[in-house]
Order: sequence, then structure tokens, then C-alpha cells
Amino acid sequence: MNLGYTGSVRSSEWSTPRPAAVHGPLPGIVGAATRLKCRMPAAGSAILYETASPEDIAALAATLSSDSEPRAYCMCGGTLIFELETAGPSTLMLHHGVSVRWEGSRGDLSLHTPDAVMDWLSARGMPFVREEFEATRRRAHEASMQAWRWRAALPSSLAPFFDDMRVTRADSDPAWTKALEAQIPDPIERARLMLELFGSSAGPWTGAPAWEGVPERFLLGMPLDVLITAIGDAPDVRRCEGAARLFSGAAFGRERPLDRRRLSEELRGLLLDHVEASNDRDKRARARAALGGDPDEPVPGARGSTPGMANQ
Repeated sequence: MNLGYTGSVRSSEWSTPRPAAVHGPLPGIVGAATRLKCRMPAAGSAILYETASPEDIAALAATLSSDSEPRAYCMCGGTLIFELETAGPSTLMLHHGVSVRWEGSRGDLSLHTPDAVMDWLSARGMPFVREEFEATRRRAHEASMQAWRWRAALPSSLAPFFDDMRVTRADSDPAWTKALEAQIPDPIERARLMLELFGSSAGPWTGAPAWEGVPERFLLGMPLDVLITAIGDAPDVRRCEGAARLFSGAAFGRERPLDRRRLSEELRGLLLDHVEASNDRDKRARARAALGGDPDEPVPGARGSTPGMANQ
């Protein structure tokens, strides 16, 4: 999963399994089947596995202990379909290895022991369910660690607002601005801190969590001479990353295209050298497109003496 996921897989569903005190309806539904088929969710998908063995069906049924009442509703079409020959519900949808529902049900029943279901499937040539599950778990862990690192990097005045940033997905709020300005009245120091924060992400520039847009929005509201002074002549890695990300970003190009053209050749070269050392092809492409132009092209209203700006 990711923290902005469209489905409803929750980290609790792959943590320590709950005791199977309540078995739910699934073991009985599957156990009553005389034949079972497994296929992908798309209509007309080929059958991946089929069995009429009572022992085989009973073994699957034994893995399906679940809650009695649904607690979520995943928006996807499922990871795997169980087709049953039975008098009860004939189609069960397994979602991400952790929950099951059927057509007409009110939601997903969380499985008590997802590993048992995935073991049954893997033993019968369907390891992709576990592979997806493990990949989702890794992404969830990485997202959780990324959020923890980001919160730790926030100035103390903004840390109390981090949950709001996550939930609302907003990139600005008057209360955040007031708190930051009260903590750091000097605009150059604020710009320096926001550049370093914006450059502290370990992930890509695009498709990043919404809260990473907060320092960008602060920076977009600052004059160019403040930004240039904050970057300095010998910025560290995080400040270089933040500046390159800001000036290469779609928002800066859309909202301040003239300011982008006013960046000096020296600053462009410094930031491009920094990004070219990255293994991220998207970052390199964006920086080249944004910073690789001719900085000496005349720009209306440009100043000619501020370091980091193109002389006109």
C-alpha cells in the first residue's frame, strides 16, 4: 500500500495475526463447495488452478478464518477470484492476500491468518499473491519511514501540524505560515531552512507525498533575491537538492517563468552538476529541461547585479 492508497489495505492487516476466536462465514462457504477454480479478476481470464478434491478444498477453507463483519471496502477488483460450485455464494474475491468479499456483500472480511492463504496458493503455482503482498508491505514500511524522517526534519514550529498536512493534503495554511514566521523571523533563514527541507526527501521529485509540497509553497512565495541569498555560494547537498527541485519544478515554471530565466549561468551549472550525479533519470531530465536554457536571454524587469541572477 501507500499512504495515499486507493484501496483499503491497512498495515494492521499484516501485523501480528489476531487470534482466530471468530471464524466467520468463509470456511463454511468454501468448505461446502464440490469444485473450486482460481483465476484472475478480469472477465474471461484463464483458470490458474482447479480442484475437486475434498481434502484440497478443506485445506483452503481452513485458512479462511475471518472477522464476522466487514470493516473496509477495497476499491479494486481483487487480486484473485475463487469460483465455487456450491449452493451458497459462488464467487469470492481475495484482495491483496488479506481480505475476502463476495458479490452482494457489504464489504471485505479481514482474514486472521493471511500467510496461511498465501501458502496454500503458492503451493499450487500462484506465488504472485504473496509477491504482491510483500511488495505492498515493503512500500508501506518505506512510506512510514519516509513520513517519520520528514517529520523529524520539520522545524519545531511546523511539527505539530504534520498530521494535518498528511490528512488534508494541503500545501499551505495561514496557521503554518504564522508559526514558522514566529519561530524564524528572518526570511533568508526561513528560505534556507525550507530549501534544506525540500531537499531532504530520499524519493523522487514527482509523485511524492503531499506534505512535501509544503516547503515548496513557502519557497514559491519568496522573492528571488531572498532565495538566491539563501542558497549561497557553497550550498550543501540538501540545499542544492532543494534549489534544483524548486527551480526545475512545474509549479515554479508555471508561476514564475521569468524568475527561472533570471537564474545565472553559474547557479544553473552548480545545480545541474548536482542533479547529474543522481541515478534518477526523471530528475536529470527535469533539471536539464528547466535549467539547461540560455540564462543570458533578456528578461523584462530583470536585475543585473544580484549574485545568482543573470546579468542583463
